[in-house]
Amino acid sequence: MIDITGPKVLLPATLFILLSPGLFLQLPTMTWMSGQTSRTSVMFHALVFVIVYSLLARALNLVLTKMDLIVPAILFILLSPHVFFSVPNQMGLTPILLHALVFSAIFAVLRSQFPQYY
Repeated sequence: MIDITGPKVLLPATLFILLSPGLFLQLPTMTWMSGQTSRTSVMFHALVFVIVYSLLARALNLVLTKMDLIVPAILFILLSPHVFFSVPNQMGLTPILLHALVFSAIFAVLRSQFPQYY
């Protein structure tokens, strides 16, 4: 059973929405080559994502394994809007929500398929 509402999936998915490049926090060099999000910006946001996720998990008494931090960070980098793909002709919150839904689904499937790592 795939559960995207569990705290170990819902918390990183929520952080994915809040920390997506350009929503609340934006580095000055946001775009490169045809409007894609800069690699530096995505890496910075991924680092902030990992730090905030680990601090919130500790505050909520969630026990995280290494894979609970590594996999969402990699998914954050790969699925950030405008990095590898984006919704055509859409700006603002719509692509972020769509990418967050994909993030949640992929992370939940990985957690259910490889429970020995989580």
